[in-house]
Amino acid sequence: MARRTNRGRWPWVLGAFAAVLLAVFAAAPVGRPAQAAAAPAVAVVDFYATEPVEGALGVVPEQFAADDLSAALGRVGGGQVVVVPRPEVSNAEAALRWRGEDVLSFARLGALAQRLHADRLVVGWITLLSVGRTDGGPSPGSQYFGTANLVVQIFDAAQGRLVWETKGAAVAEGIILALVLRDVLHQAVAPTVAPTLAALTAGGT
Repeated sequence: MARRTNRGRWPWVLGAFAAVLLAVFAAAPVGRPAQAAAAPAVAVVDFYATEPVEGALGVVPEQFAADDLSAALGRVGGGQVVVVPRPEVSNAEAALRWRGEDVLSFARLGALAQRLHADRLVVGWITLLSVGRTDGGPSPGSQYFGTANLVVQIFDAAQGRLVWETKGAAVAEGIILALVLRDVLHQAVAPTVAPTLAALTAGGT
């Protein structure tokens, strides 16, 4: 009697098994990890003084305030934003023959953002900056007393307009004019950093 064999049935069995597996995988949802949105590129523009302000010993208030805010956003941003280095901003401003009052023009802000490939620009206003002798002043030994008021705004390149703002203010005193000037600007910038970062990461609205 001839022996029965299952050898001829194996190709059919394997084919059927493969078909079942394909059907299962085709029906099962394929989960893909969500891609994190790219951190927005942000550039801090030279501040604009609504009234003429004087520097001291190499301290240019409009540039110092912008440098200070840019550095602070870079430190606390934690990868939430990509801060364009200030030298690159300065080079772009020079190439566009930037003037302080250009912050009033959405077209000029848009051109600067495009040149920097920035999603948003941080624009600052120095609405008050006063540093003078105290003549005895609030504490013994002080010679200079400074006051500063700032407005910080966000320009959204895609929308072509300003979308947010906050304010900062400070006073400072000391015996060296340049240090008082730097200190009062730094202290006025400080309270604007956290809300500005929050607004930038929330889309600037």
